[in-house]
Amino acid sequence: MYNDRIEAAPLSMELHDGFPDAIDLLSVGSLCRNAFLRSSWYSAGAAGEGHTLIAKRADGALLAAIPTTKMGPSLIGVKKVPGSYWPFRSVLVAEDAHVLELAEMLSQDAARKALGPIWRIGPLAADDATTAIVTNAAAMAGWSVLERRVGKSWLLNLEEIGGDRAWPSKSTTKRLRQYERRLSEQGQLRWRHVTG
Repeated sequence: MYNDRIEAAPLSMELHDGFPDAIDLLSVGSLCRNAFLRSSWYSAGAAGEGHTLIAKRADGALLAAIPTTKMGPSLIGVKKVPGSYWPFRSVLVAEDAHVLELAEMLSQDAARKALGPIWRIGPLAADDATTAIVTNAAAMAGWSVLERRVGKSWLLNLEEIGGDRAWPSKSTTKRLRQYERRLSEQGQLRWRHVTG
């Protein structure tokens, strides 16, 4: 039997300018377990300009946070989830969230208005648990979900970056030394090289 209304517990929706502290609270117990997805992470990727859609359960518990910033021509109204570094541009969903709750959230007019006609999550890892539940919920709520695979591995050849110029350049080397000096003021630095 088809229902055009998804049955889930009542939710409240809030649209915040910027990236509120609620993001930090939700990142601690989020489904994706990437605790670094905090307010400052999204703010850095959006140059401080953006909005966050927050969904709360009837008891006031946080369900989800979808930070967005504008992308492309403003006439179209496309939004994306910002982030400092890809592939970590995911939204935050409570660890105990159910797909029906998220579908209810995404079917509400407040969510459709806040997110616009098109919004992008990612790039991110294909096995991201948050993406799986959000894409299923979005499809249930009537959104068209498109997926695009971008690759499995990347090779960054630093010798080719600068072309004929040496890399890093003198100015980049100087700037990196300044960063290192500032960080060492906060405590002892250690370098680890991780492969694999």
